[in-house]
Amino acid sequence: MAPTESNFLKSLGLPSLTVYPTATHFDFTQEGRRVLIIGPMGSGKSEWAARIWRDGEVARKKGEAVAELTTSKGVDRRNLFYIRSQIDRSRFKDFPDDALPFRGGYIRCGENIAFI
Repeated sequence: MAPTESNFLKSLGLPSLTVYPTATHFDFTQEGRRVLIIGPMGSGKSEWAARIWRDGEVARKKGEAVAELTTSKGVDRRNLFYIRSQIDRSRFKDFPDDALPFRGGYIRCGENIAFI
């Protein structure tokens, strides 16, 4: 990350970040991963988040054999949680409250989504 970008993010109160290239599929075996997706409207953030959700669904269906690889300290990284902006509620009025809307559709996250 260029120094000016790093300083800008730090000025917003964000911690120092390591930026990784976009993955084709999310690696649920690495510990301590939190994903912050930022970008301009229309850049595909929600589609990328939905792809991670679908990867998590596939990994969860694989059962306990995979859980051994994706769990540490009692936390299974296949269980995802999304935090969305309250602005999205007014932008996507036709979608259910538990939806993660994206261009072309939405996925339902159940209790694993919240708004701030």
